[in-house]
Amino acid sequence: MLLVWAALLNFGCGSGNEADEIVIDLPDTDPQVVLGPGYPAVMRGSTLVVQGYSGAPVIRSYPTYAGVNSPSQIGIGSAAGYDPGDGFVLPINANLADKAVKSYKFLLILAPPDRLQLAQISGSDPTLEQRFPAQYDLADGFSAPPNVANGATVGYFYISATGTSSADGRINLARLKFRILKRIPNSGVKLTFQIVELLDDSSNDICAQFPKGCHPLNGVVARNFRVK
Repeated sequence: MLLVWAALLNFGCGSGNEADEIVIDLPDTDPQVVLGPGYPAVMRGSTLVVQGYSGAPVIRSYPTYAGVNSPSQIGIGSAAGYDPGDGFVLPINANLADKAVKSYKFLLILAPPDRLQLAQISGSDPTLEQRFPAQYDLADGFSAPPNVANGATVGYFYISATGTSSADGRINLARLKFRILKRIPNSGVKLTFQIVELLDDSSNDICAQFPKGCHPLNGVVARNFRVK
């Protein structure tokens, strides 16, 4: 089991004092992290890797590993350790087992909505299967960028696509590139992921084919950390 201990970076006037620490397990993953008070209790869909800068290692999210360990799970990844002006890519992954998706429509809600800008959206990542053949399958029918439409409220994005062919297994459906506009608040930016529609070749609802329906996985974008 990988155990990662981290504390909130202090951006104050050089006081050097650290925030009180709490230990939070990442659901469905091995790592554990220490987050400052006020942070979301759940960071789904990311593998944390350590990168160093100025003598202080920083934990950043490597969002290629987007959860979905169990069939019926589908959602967006998470990220940590980015500053205003930085850009990063979050995946939308699904674990459909033997059920093949032909079209989808998702709703992504950002809260607060003014900290992130959706800069670019791409189709399925073909390298995921190449790098992790034991985990991921190719979703070549969804290689084209999906459609994006803004909702009636700021921070609401509808993401939809119809594949040139259907795809099943554990797959990546899309990649969203965000840019941070303002410093992320202590509570993080919560990414609420909702499934509006998930259909197979016969236009049947795939979620209805799972005994307990689909399980959407939300994401979060958190602030910097340093290794304790």
